[in-house]
Amino acid sequence: MNIIRKIILAALIPIAMCSSLPIRVLVVTGGHAYDKPRFDAMFSGFHGMQVTYRELASGVEIFEDVSDWKYDVLVLYNKHNPGEALTEKHKRNFLALLDKGVGLLCLHHATNAYPTWPEYAKIIGVTYRSPAYFTTNLSTFTFPGPVTMKVEDTQDPIMQGIPPAFQLDDEIYGNVAFETGNKILLSTSHPSTNGPLSWTRKYRNAKVFTTLLGHGPGSFDNPGFSRMLGQAILEIAPCQGYACMEGTQGATVQFEMGGLLNARPVTTVSNGKLVPWVESLDGTGSGEATMAAGKLMGDALPKALPDDGRFPANDRHPEVLLHFSNSDATGKQVHRSLAADTFSLPAVPGNYSHLSVFCMSGNGPSSLNIKLIYQDGMEIRNVVVPDWYTQIAGSDTTRYNLAQDLAKWNQANQKMESDHHYLYGLSLSPNRARILTRMEVIKTKPGVLTFWGATGSLQPRATTVRSRSLGGGESVHSASLYGTTRNLLGRTLPAAVGEPIVRPK
Repeated sequence: MNIIRKIILAALIPIAMCSSLPIRVLVVTGGHAYDKPRFDAMFSGFHGMQVTYRELASGVEIFEDVSDWKYDVLVLYNKHNPGEALTEKHKRNFLALLDKGVGLLCLHHATNAYPTWPEYAKIIGVTYRSPAYFTTNLSTFTFPGPVTMKVEDTQDPIMQGIPPAFQLDDEIYGNVAFETGNKILLSTSHPSTNGPLSWTRKYRNAKVFTTLLGHGPGSFDNPGFSRMLGQAILEIAPCQGYACMEGTQGATVQFEMGGLLNARPVTTVSNGKLVPWVESLDGTGSGEATMAAGKLMGDALPKALPDDGRFPANDRHPEVLLHFSNSDATGKQVHRSLAADTFSLPAVPGNYSHLSVFCMSGNGPSSLNIKLIYQDGMEIRNVVVPDWYTQIAGSDTTRYNLAQDLAKWNQANQKMESDHHYLYGLSLSPNRARILTRMEVIKTKPGVLTFWGATGSLQPRATTVRSRSLGGGESVHSASLYGTTRNLLGRTLPAAVGEPIVRPK
């Protein structure tokens, strides 16, 4: 039976992430024993990630259908000899994920997960010659005791903050066959190995990280190994995260709402079944739906919201990712205010070239005072969110229709009206010369306000990586990569990068 478990990992420090969702990681296991509690504890030390664990029976279930793939990074920690269950369809779907840019991390015994498929070695960069499939020049495994690890590239983002040399006591593979094109990050001179132990490579549109290490607690509990693994996930994720994309205006930031989300007004679909909305958008029994939900409710061409909460960039806004999705059957989706209300959102500190918030107002308009709080002061924007029945004119320079002409449904999954409802974007025109740190929203007048999220564009800047102490023996690795800022790992490490490292784009 498949075992699926999801953990939402919170950031150690109260700053906004570059994504309204963490980096979404699927870890697949099966076919090989491992120390599950220690393995899971290692992943629990990685912040800014949403980790789903899935135990596979045959090793191919995840490649049956990838049309609704929901993950940024696939971590393979499975081993399914003899592996013949991998059909041509499975291979095509596997490659389709890599064509889409899904990051791939191959961990330890997963190097032997699909030994009968020659292309797999080209993907991960190595062949482990198991006696189940080879008769000569067989690969080896040993437990030699503590072995000295050598970092081959201390400037690579994956190896930042890791000592140039450290000890690791775990299983070691030897006499493996490497593909060309591997960038070696970690190696050893121990005679039971070929030397290289961890590397990155590119396959089609995907970034790939492979390590021969990771058998048990000797790796899982090792701060150098765990840091390498966590930073590898961050680096191989497409564009450094599901909602973190660099464009001509710099990184796109989806503001973190966290505990502000208090209502679920969008009907979604989960496992082929409708999940009706819970709290109404107007106080009188009306909600929205995703496209898939609209179709399941009998509308062949529903005027509904996107299934994944994503709105492509256009001339009014960068790409937007809101908090509703068919992949989430229980979570809250918006912040709803029935009366006067004040709430705030932390910002990734930086100079913003664009900033929009996304709202609806039911049962009449809502008036908002929005404070843009900078490091050196504050600016106020007074805006009115129209009743959601009102269409914003294209000539309006401060407001626009993020989603337009929407239908609405009741809680019994019946369509109440076919169109003319709107989700609005409000442009706040931040001061590009000042560093924004927080946004405070004050609702002053009636109207059922639903606040769906906020998106901004950071101006491009130099790329720096640094570590800083949080006190109490903890350290956190914070990075500004390709114009984005991310909280990485909350681990005590034997060594850390002390000075900024600037890398060209």
